[in-house]
Amino acid sequence: MRDLRIGIMGPIRFHRVPPSKIGWLVIGLLWLVIAIPVQGAPWWSLEKVEETRQIDTGVVYERILLQRVTNEPVRAHILSVTGTGSLYQFGVLGSFGVLFPPSEFAKYSGAVAVINGGYFSVHPNRALGLVAAHNRILYPPHAGSQQRGAVGFLPNGILIDWITMDDIHNNRFQSGKEEWNQCYAALGAGPILVKKGQSRMDSSLEGFNKTQTAPRTAIAKLPDGRVLMVVIDGRQPDWSAGMTLEELTEFFLTRGVEDALNLDGGGSSIMVVQNQVISRPSDMALPGFPGKERAVPNVISLLKK
Repeated sequence: MRDLRIGIMGPIRFHRVPPSKIGWLVIGLLWLVIAIPVQGAPWWSLEKVEETRQIDTGVVYERILLQRVTNEPVRAHILSVTGTGSLYQFGVLGSFGVLFPPSEFAKYSGAVAVINGGYFSVHPNRALGLVAAHNRILYPPHAGSQQRGAVGFLPNGILIDWITMDDIHNNRFQSGKEEWNQCYAALGAGPILVKKGQSRMDSSLEGFNKTQTAPRTAIAKLPDGRVLMVVIDGRQPDWSAGMTLEELTEFFLTRGVEDALNLDGGGSSIMVVQNQVISRPSDMALPGFPGKERAVPNVISLLKK
């Protein structure tokens, strides 16, 4: 052992490493190199389209398998809708004081597809957050004057933006943001994940937990006008682990979406297409078997014109 003194840094001591430990040292260094994530790489290592189906003239369904770098599977259900305003219109279907399974909303409305909607309570049964239909505000935005993310439905598309009570007067949209005033229906949820093609998950504007892994439901729009209805299965390790809000944001960014809004998730997440549940709900799920539908107060519906 020898000492070297360099300036004011003090002694630097070199110890001879026994030959028997060199192999383990090399393995340890290799492990560190392997464990360091590649900067800018996505959180998934494999992406595979498992199913593609033409549902209707302008509606295409895909089920996508994403394999985490830790080998956990994550499955996404995506409906891509072309022709909003000409072939289809979106709407909000809901109930007062009672909850229904999403498949019931789909059955009695004749919707091409529905996904679950906004947040709610069960004591009493009611929506928590903005609900608007038929050009009327049925429930105001949640949390008073705080801004909340919402989706508004326009005659020829959708609007994803923040909204407060200042945008509403006499139970109607009367906002300085002119697009809100053109919405015939709307639904509040959050947080907004993507706005104008940029991630909004660094913002504490809406105060959601960004790191919890769970089933997810979301709606997004692409620059070409297409609308994406998305459900991520979760809490079923043999089928799908779910996503964090940060992961869901990255998932949308890789698809080039312009705006994206997170909706209610967890056991509420579900997609119904042509009266069939095609996602795998997590409520009461058992290994190898999907769970049950959770009754909800409202859904986002896709209807033929």
